[in-house]
Amino acid sequence: VMLVKSILSQQVSVAAASAMYATLQLKLPQQRVTPANVAHFLATGSDDEIRSCGLSRQKRAYIADLAARFAGGSMPRSFARMDD
Repeated sequence: VMLVKSILSQQVSVAAASAMYATLQLKLPQQRVTPANVAHFLATGSDDEIRSCGLSRQKRAYIADLAARFAGGSMPRSFARMDD
């Protein structure tokens, strides 16, 4: 979740990033931002539906790659507990 928020907040205001995250969250099953839910939405959602979340082509690509890596298991499970 934090990495998605970080990507969304790049080059936009905090308020805009929060709105983008909230809109994305509404599009997902049970409004849960999980790697599987995000990957599925970005793979199957229409361009208009994805753009309605405020995702540029580049942010969409970054978030899709991130979700695929987590969903695919290539990111360590301990990632959330790692320090900077």
